[in-house]
Amino acid sequence: MAQSVFTALLAGRPEARSLLPGRFEDPEEWTRAADRAAASRVPGPVMEEMVRQSRALPLSEARTRMLEKLTHPGATVVVTGQQVGLFGGPLYTLHKAATAIARARWIEERVRRPCVPVFWLQTEDHDYPEIANVTVQARTEPMTLALPPDPHPSRVSIAHRTVPEQVDAVLAEAEAALSPLPHAAEVLALLRAHYVPGRPMASAFAGLMAELWQAEGLVVLDPRVPAVARSAAPLFQRVLREHAALASVLGARAAEIERIGCDVQVPSRPEASLVFFHPARADGPRYRLVRRDDGFETPEGPVSIPTLENVLEREPLRFSSSALLRPLVQDSILPTCAYVGGPAEVSYFAELPPLYEHLGLPLPLVAPRARLRLLDAPTRSLLERLGLAAADVETSRDALLARVAIRPDGAGTLAELEARLLGPLRRELDALAALGVHNLEGPIQKTRDACTEAVGRLASKVERALLERDQATLGRVERVQAALYPAGVPQERAYGFLTLAARSGTAALTRVIHAGAETIDPRVGDNPLRLSCASASSVFRPWAAAASSRPRSANGSRPGDTTCVSLRPTSPRGSTRALRVCPSSRSPPARRLLPGRAPIRSRSQQPSSMRHGTASTSFTRTTPSRTPRAPWSPDPSWSGREAGSRGSSRRFTAPTSRASGWTRCFVTSCAMPPSRAIG
Repeated sequence: MAQSVFTALLAGRPEARSLLPGRFEDPEEWTRAADRAAASRVPGPVMEEMVRQSRALPLSEARTRMLEKLTHPGATVVVTGQQVGLFGGPLYTLHKAATAIARARWIEERVRRPCVPVFWLQTEDHDYPEIANVTVQARTEPMTLALPPDPHPSRVSIAHRTVPEQVDAVLAEAEAALSPLPHAAEVLALLRAHYVPGRPMASAFAGLMAELWQAEGLVVLDPRVPAVARSAAPLFQRVLREHAALASVLGARAAEIERIGCDVQVPSRPEASLVFFHPARADGPRYRLVRRDDGFETPEGPVSIPTLENVLEREPLRFSSSALLRPLVQDSILPTCAYVGGPAEVSYFAELPPLYEHLGLPLPLVAPRARLRLLDAPTRSLLERLGLAAADVETSRDALLARVAIRPDGAGTLAELEARLLGPLRRELDALAALGVHNLEGPIQKTRDACTEAVGRLASKVERALLERDQATLGRVERVQAALYPAGVPQERAYGFLTLAARSGTAALTRVIHAGAETIDPRVGDNPLRLSCASASSVFRPWAAAASSRPRSANGSRPGDTTCVSLRPTSPRGSTRALRVCPSSRSPPARRLLPGRAPIRSRSQQPSSMRHGTASTSFTRTTPSRTPRAPWSPDPSWSGREAGSRGSSRRFTAPTSRASGWTRCFVTSCAMPPSRAIG
């Protein structure tokens, strides 16, 4: 069976690796990519547009510094992007942003040249139903918050859509779902500040992302503007003129991908252009151009190449890109060192190297975004009670119950029950068949089949009844799956950030996500030491064996270990949350939660630091290693939220609106199943 390029990449297949530019695990590849990108500069009009868009966003001194850096010679960018989903869209949108921020900082420290994280808004897309909803984890089951369906479905780019008046009703639903949580007021105030009726959907999303990553200086760019369109016009012109050659290149690449047993993520047709055209006006419907004779056509009629070129010169905004053309557009106007994408984006990028070569564009490095599983205190408690790791949850309910349910003595397994019931019958039927009586073969076989089917149904019902007998265990299994694997979908794809932020606070949540994104690791699994973020040493087994043999330091850590990420209770007296960066893979003994131990709740049992108003949060810190590190491991001297946080500890503070009670949030890494959805 064919598999995605990303899945083949995780499996270590060299032929899949050869389809992508460079090896993102190798720090030297990042250096070479930065050197290539340093030869490019952002066009002046685009730079002015980026500054203009930044001024319309929540004030951020860090973002202002990033834009100033981008004007320096040799400056590069790490780009990621996503559709402008309602209230931020899926949780992995934040994972993308955090990965771009972490990689940009790491490159800047490594090459000693400015590197800026850029979030490219995919506002050219016209799929409104896909972005008009988000799911939150309500008290009992997942709840979808959705804008009303478009009464007049059209193919207008999302850039020209505005937030409808009904958003106030959706916000009221969100308030009802989140109100019991300690930081609900903060999250709702954030949403109401940006999702205002009549405001462009893209502006609302951009404002939300800019505020969430205000301290990190994430640069957000909406490309659906005249300055970007004019800068990209020469590329569009070449794509129109050289359609046949580009179609041939794409076809050959698709055949190569299929030849190694992989799926083509974005299939293309020889007659279909990579360019979309807006026949009426820039804010009107858009259609993919299809080659016919000596020109192109859309559902609104044929159009010649000279006519298209004339429109492109006068109104470049009447053209927009497809999924395969979008990366080339962004890399034609930005000095892109690396592109950060999800599994599907990494897979479809395998189709693009021949296009970059044909069009003479520098090819950026392609790296996977962080794939994280976020565990809040209730979920962590459920896992501990069930004796499960977070990754164990990603299976069917019955399979999970079979693993954790307590079975009555003598119940046996499903296979044992079938054997006890069918064994004697099968022996008797075999004896009858051995008599060799004429015309008995058919009836004997029918009886065998019918009995086997009936007993199988009975055994399945018995098994299900036994599994559901322990209602407490059943409830825990259902709750933990609803949190981490709802309806068979990984948490980061099923939910938005709202519930987790309402439990821990937005600043604390982004810190945790940023900590988990520091290590690029495409196939991390559960760490046997139950670390919250898998260290690079757990990625490949040979290196893991070497890492496990390294001596521990005085504080109990090994070089290369990472600390867990946990949110401790906010002080009921104070209004700040303190963070401590611990250089050990273990939390301090006074604050460590051992498997099976219930959280300390009574005031007399609280550590003195908590009773007197100091809450602590520990997050990822890679221990400096004196032994050779794996080539895919990031430089251990870079960690924390600020460059240069090299010491054994560092304190940060962030305001919080009110006490959060007993709130903890852990991060674990997970190996996500491949998905064809872009993200």
